[in-house]
Amino acid sequence: MFLDSRGFTDSQINVSSLAELLDTNRVYLTYVVKKEYGLSVTGLIAKRRVEYAKSLIMHETHPLRVKELAARSGFRSSTSFYRTFLRLEGCPPSDWIATNSRQ
Repeated sequence: MFLDSRGFTDSQINVSSLAELLDTNRVYLTYVVKKEYGLSVTGLIAKRRVEYAKSLIMHETHPLRVKELAARSGFRSSTSFYRTFLRLEGCPPSDWIATNSRQ
């Protein structure tokens, strides 16, 4: 599935492009995602991006900078990444990194 293939790390992905990629329409995609995951499409993409960033933190042998984590996870800016990470995890990425990195 798209979410397992790391397609969510494409910073250009949005509801319309995802619907087109999956050969469906936006309304149906939005309905299915909400029903299955209880989230909006953009909310689900953001959640997967943050989860991926956390996995990068846990598995990298050297600490990544927030800007690099944001880019590798599919966020268009480190500000957007920071805000989303804080909202979903309850702490800033730097705090999570300090607590959970391999170093």
